[in-house]
Amino acid sequence: MKKANVIKLKRGIIPGEVIPFNRKNYGGSIGRWVEDELQRRGYKVNRGYGPDLKEMDIEVKTRLESSTSAHTVTAMRGIDIVYTPWEQSNVRDKIQKQYRVYYNDLNVVTDRTGLYDFTDPYIQELLKVSYEYGRSVLQQYVAQFPHGSDIDASVPNYIRKDKCIAYFEEQPESGWFGFRISDCGMRKIETMTRQTSFTKFFTFEESIAA
Repeated sequence: MKKANVIKLKRGIIPGEVIPFNRKNYGGSIGRWVEDELQRRGYKVNRGYGPDLKEMDIEVKTRLESSTSAHTVTAMRGIDIVYTPWEQSNVRDKIQKQYRVYYNDLNVVTDRTGLYDFTDPYIQELLKVSYEYGRSVLQQYVAQFPHGSDIDASVPNYIRKDKCIAYFEEQPESGWFGFRISDCGMRKIETMTRQTSFTKFFTFEESIAA
């Protein structure tokens, strides 16, 4: 049986809400505040591996709407990317459905906030092509060390290909590689999810006990 598709979080963060951001309590992270607030409203938030709202396969993301920087999906060790195809990756798990909370310079949640379903095969193929290209490049930098195989230090900091909507970027502090979607690419796939041709047949609004 086809699993019904969640299209709305009834107790989510809604446009017009003001995020009572307190840097002292949340270490500068509005994302952390949103996760804590969703948990307070009754959602079970996963703080470990996999999507944030794991029971619904939904990842939670926050974003200053005026930002033009790339959108980070998640990060992986380079050697893990080498041996992990797209279908088995944590990157894929975190870019199926996303509850995206956008806010302005005054910390007011904007109308762009909502649940985005990126599971359409066309969208997934765009993301897969980007991931697999980066993976193929990393495979060329596998080296043997006393502790086992790893990625050689000569690997490029950015691994991207023209016309791909996403790329890998090395994180200097950890040596891991973030999978990032360009701002243009994110706007493109967000728009696709709002088009009639991308609307799924089986949908329902998520509800939780009062």
